[in-house]
Amino acid sequence: MKRINYLLSFMALAAMMITTGCDDGDDSGPTIQEQQLAAVLGTWATQSTSDVKLDTDDAPGDWSGFSITFNNQNGVVATGIPPESEVFSLTSFETTGNSASQFQLIFNGASAESALLSISGNTMELSFTLSSDTDQLGARVNSVEGDWTFSLTKTE
Repeated sequence: MKRINYLLSFMALAAMMITTGCDDGDDSGPTIQEQQLAAVLGTWATQSTSDVKLDTDDAPGDWSGFSITFNNQNGVVATGIPPESEVFSLTSFETTGNSASQFQLIFNGASAESALLSISGNTMELSFTLSSDTDQLGARVNSVEGDWTFSLTKTE
């Protein structure tokens, strides 16, 4: 009888240890949004005027001094925008999507003001479409409507 009690006690103790030691599946690693934020943070800049395209042609103006900076308080600042192609009026951003390297940026809390983003190492491609139907990204749309693509390199 003692053996049965010891065996039952051992089995109960083993079962308790197994269930307490089980992983609840909660991964303590960074979430996709945290990975997206880490990927986009910093200053991204053009290397030449041809790094900015409107449709498939070089965008009007001199984009060689363009940069966009994302900070960890979800603030964003774009500089070096040629006056004839003012396409940004940005103050904040948030990320959305299921990938840490390809996702969507929502600017100024407005879903209509968004851009697709693809990051690989220290290069980023930022693309969006401006149409005369909406006032996206604070742009003067009549002069800049079309498909915009920015090829950027991380500088800091």
